[in-house]
Amino acid sequence: MIGEYTCNYLLRTGFVCGRTCRRPDGCFEHWKARAHFPCRVCGKPTSSEPVLCRKHANSYYVTQYINRLRDRAFGGTVQELGNQIAQENLFHSLTYEQLINKYHDRLIKLNISLCRECFIPIGKEKGEYCNECVPL
Repeated sequence: MIGEYTCNYLLRTGFVCGRTCRRPDGCFEHWKARAHFPCRVCGKPTSSEPVLCRKHANSYYVTQYINRLRDRAFGGTVQELGNQIAQENLFHSLTYEQLINKYHDRLIKLNISLCRECFIPIGKEKGEYCNECVPL
């Protein structure tokens, strides 16, 4: 005989479903339901990506939108800048100082620097070399 379980699905009212069932995942109604997590701000159950309820998720999505706009305004992301620098370096063979002078404003806005050896974008806190090019 199959063992009996109780459904642990949290209802909107805040109570547990509590029905007996044959699945450890939940009763016939709730076994496919998405997991609900408490909102980080108010504690209301939610299943949204930022773990915020509808009332508090607006600020999350507005922040995401503003970040996308800022990326477009600054000429793209770090990866796009790295690709642009690599392409240009294939054709013109620029030195480290020339690249820093040319892309100075974009590097400052993105808060990054370039590796002195391979010219890939790295964080300013890492220093002047990436992990593969660290001199001994």
